[in-house]
Amino acid sequence: MVPLLPLLLACWSLPTEVELTGTLLDSRDGVGLAEAGIEIHDAQGTAFGEGQTGEDGEFAITVPASQSFFVTFSDEAGGRVPTSFTGIAGSSDVQAEEGLLYMRSTQEVEDMKQEFANCAEVGATETLIEGEVRIYFSVEEDEELPTVPDVTVTAWDLNDQPYSGCYLDEEGLSSADATATASNGRFAIFGAPTGPLALSFTWVLAEGLEQTNWYLVRAPEGGVVPMYPAWVESP
Repeated sequence: MVPLLPLLLACWSLPTEVELTGTLLDSRDGVGLAEAGIEIHDAQGTAFGEGQTGEDGEFAITVPASQSFFVTFSDEAGGRVPTSFTGIAGSSDVQAEEGLLYMRSTQEVEDMKQEFANCAEVGATETLIEGEVRIYFSVEEDEELPTVPDVTVTAWDLNDQPYSGCYLDEEGLSSADATATASNGRFAIFGAPTGPLALSFTWVLAEGLEQTNWYLVRAPEGGVVPMYPAWVESP
């Protein structure tokens, strides 16, 4: 008798790679960016593949299946810094949401350094992780989800070394003494090492009560990880 289980496993074997398609914009509210470089890394930060965007910023590239992956775009000739995003693939092809993928310019990074001028590590050139914390729950399609105060953001490297976030206060000014987001939800982390990092978002819900959400990112050398939004779950 032929064993049935090995035959079933052979028939149901999962793919090791799937296709990611999308459009890269030249800025957050911009237009498609042609001929930008694309690098794919797997969840461990190992290089997986590379490619280039087409004439209108559209692209199709292979990514590892059934895990997190990192996609980094580059366009040094266009005055932009390497910009990295995290994705999660299952066993089917992935279509990036319209407007999700874009690049940061060198000028935008300089402007952000001015915005966060009071942060201790603002002069660091290695990496920048920046974003806006918002709470996730079900809303109407055109309704904007609210930003979240009292969230502490920390990056952790592979040796569990922490890199603290810096925040904008209620007036939109950076504060070296702040330990969590204000009501605008804005944060930045300067000078974390390149490569894979874990980000913790710890939200103080009440005295003695908090919850933490975790994200994986890959910080590119001299580049940016934008997170608009960085979601925290509704308690």
